[in-house]
Amino acid sequence: MNYQYLWRNLVRSWVQGFRLQFVTLCVLTGTYVVIALGLLGLFNMNRILSLWGDHVRISVYFTDEATQEDISKVKSFLKKEKHVKDFYFISKDRAAELFLTQLSSLSKGLSAELKSSNPLPRSFEVSLVKSVKSTLIKELKRLSEKLGRFSGVDDVSYGQGWIENYAQVLNGFSLTGVLIISVLILGGLFVIGNVIRSTIYQRREEIELLELFGAPSHFIKIPFVIEGAVLGFLSSIFALLICYAIYVWQSRIFMENLGFLGINEALSYMHPLHLVLFTFVGMFIGGLGSFLVVRNINSGWAASEGQL
Repeated sequence: MNYQYLWRNLVRSWVQGFRLQFVTLCVLTGTYVVIALGLLGLFNMNRILSLWGDHVRISVYFTDEATQEDISKVKSFLKKEKHVKDFYFISKDRAAELFLTQLSSLSKGLSAELKSSNPLPRSFEVSLVKSVKSTLIKELKRLSEKLGRFSGVDDVSYGQGWIENYAQVLNGFSLTGVLIISVLILGGLFVIGNVIRSTIYQRREEIELLELFGAPSHFIKIPFVIEGAVLGFLSSIFALLICYAIYVWQSRIFMENLGFLGINEALSYMHPLHLVLFTFVGMFIGGLGSFLVVRNINSGWAASEGQL
C-alpha cells in the first residue's frame, strides 16, 4: 500500500460524498470547539488561583494579653516551617500607621482617636513559598490550624471565604467539564463512525472486488481509518483557530470591564505543546471512530451480504 493509493481513496471519498463529509467536519469542529473552550477555561481558572496564591498572606493576630514569650514561640515556629517564605511582625503602632495610610482621606479624624486608644492588634504577616501552589488550600488550612493553637493567638486569617469558595467552584467546574467532555468524545466517535459507515456502503462493490482478488484485510480497512483520522485532524485544527478567536475577543472584553481585578497576566491561550496534544487527540478520536466501524468488515462475501 502506497501513499498515492491512500490519497486517491481520500479524495474520492470527499468528491463522492462532499456534502456528508462537510457536514461531518462542521459537526466535529463544533464538538472540538466546546471541548477546547472547556479545557481553556479550566486552565485559566487554575492559573488565576495560582496568581492569587502568590499574593495570599496568612495574618496571625494576637490578643492584647499575649506576652512577648507567646509572640517569640510563634516566631520560632514560622522560622522552622519549610513552606513559609517570609514573615514580618506588625506592632500596634505600625498597624495604626498602615491603617491610616490606606484610609488617608479619613485619617485626620481617626489619627487622634488611634493615638489615644489603639484597638488594632499585633500580628504576623506570613507568605508561603511558590512550591505549595498545587496544594495551596490544604497548606493554608494546615498552617492556620497549627498557628491557632498557640497561646496568645486570637485569630488566623487568610481570606478563607473567597479562596475556599473559588476552589469549590473550580472543583465543580472540573468535574462537570470531565463529564461533558466525555459525552462529547463519545458523540464525536459516533459522528465519525456514521460517515465512515456511509462511505463503506457507497463503495461496497469495490470492497467486494478487493476481497475477491484476495486483498488483505488491512488493505481494505486502513484507507477508512486514515479518512477518519484526517477528519479528526482538520476538525481539531479548525476548532483551535475558532477557539483562539473567541479567546482574543473575550480577553478584550474582560480587560475592558474587569481589568481592575488584576488577573490579566494570568489569562493565556494554550501552550504550544497542549495545541499539538489536542490536535493529536482529535486525530486519534477520528481514527478510533473509523476503526470501530471497519473492524466489522469480514473477509469473503461480507460486502455483498451487507455485513459491514
